[in-house]
Amino acid sequence: NMHMMGDAAVEQALRAIEAAVARHGMHDHRPVFVHCGYARPDQIARMKKVGAIPSFLTISMFNQGDDVAPLFGPERLATTNATASMQRAGIPFTLSHDAPVTPPQILPLVWAATQRTTASGKVLAPEQRIDAYTALRAVTADAAFQIREEKAKGTLAVGKLADFVILDRNPVKIPAAEIREIAVVQTIKEGRAVFTA
Repeated sequence: NMHMMGDAAVEQALRAIEAAVARHGMHDHRPVFVHCGYARPDQIARMKKVGAIPSFLTISMFNQGDDVAPLFGPERLATTNATASMQRAGIPFTLSHDAPVTPPQILPLVWAATQRTTASGKVLAPEQRIDAYTALRAVTADAAFQIREEKAKGTLAVGKLADFVILDRNPVKIPAAEIREIAVVQTIKEGRAVFTA
């Protein structure tokens, strides 16, 4: 895992990975670009080539967006937390909360990726919004893939761990703006209820 915000840090990580690939060949190494606040289009193409997987702190757009957005400038702001760009490029990505910076709750991450609003209501790079299904995949199947646990977790299938939640509403059937209001009714861990509302 490598933590980065701007394109200079992305560049540093890419150069190191590209040098390792040139020397040792391409392997299924899945380097994680934590935060990856801004990556240039040319870097996104290179990320795909080396198998990099970004993990976006989407909720920061709501919690810190009004303070941080002016620092990015319009060009970088247009592709901050570039979830839609990654989706178009065919790059799996995840959503993270960076606790204790933000509370360790998953549905607000999904909501933030679909809305991209700041606390004051400004929308940051609306063209980078993704749908609820894609955002849910980012915190389930793609998250399991990112940490090499896709054979045991991430989707519901025979032979996998029965880790899931029961929600009071279906996040792909309601307006995306309401996702953060969904309540967890029950949490199942390896087939056993560990939380019931």
